[in-house]
Parts: sequence; structure tokens; C-alpha cells
Amino acid sequence: MNNLNQRWSRRLLGWVWVGAGIWGGLGAVLSWPGIRDANAGAKRWILLASIALPLCAIGAALLVKRRAHLGVAGLLLCLSIGTPTYFAWVLNVIPILLIIAVVIAVRVDQRLKVHPGHEGPSEL
Repeated sequence: MNNLNQRWSRRLLGWVWVGAGIWGGLGAVLSWPGIRDANAGAKRWILLASIALPLCAIGAALLVKRRAHLGVAGLLLCLSIGTPTYFAWVLNVIPILLIIAVVIAVRVDQRLKVHPGHEGPSEL
């Protein structure tokens, strides 16, 4: 059972890696058109958000790929939710789903570390 859980957790994190990378690229592409339409006061902030927030998603993808600092990866995905996607705002659900996947994978890994030989509830 532990092998199955480990493979499941690795596979889930693999999907998070791919999804976070795609979200970072897609978020960057969708946020750029709004920069030229913004007024002078907001242009600086929109430019910053259009660069920094998709980079947060890419950073999360790299952390997940290395299986290092998954908590920080989840935090970076939380920040990437703020990526300005304008008309495609529903796409901001993608990082929320990725955060849920990271939390599930971390919980499975923690359970395996706490109970390494535990196979599940035993029936008497």
C-alpha cells in the first residue's frame, strides 16, 4: 500500500509541476495585453504583476519538480492567483486546484513518514 501511495503522490506532484509551468506561461501571455490599456498610474503595478506573479507559478513548478520546499511552492501558487488575466478570469482557478493537489500530496507523504509500515486499518 505504501508503494501505491508513494507512486500516487509522485504522479500527483508531476501533474502539479506541469500545471504550474503551463499556468505561469499562460498567465504571462494573458496579462500582457492589459498593460497598454492601463492608465499611467496603474501601468507600473500591472507591469509588476504581469511579470512577478507568473514567475511565482514558474518558481513553484521548479520547486515541485525538485520535490523541495513544497510548502513554499504552495505559497508561490497562492501568490500566482493574483495574475491579471482580465477577460479570462476563470483561469485563475487553475492555481487553486494545483494548491489543493500539493496539499494532498504533502499529506500523503507525511502520513507515510509517520506510519511507514502501516497498511491501513486492520480487521479483526
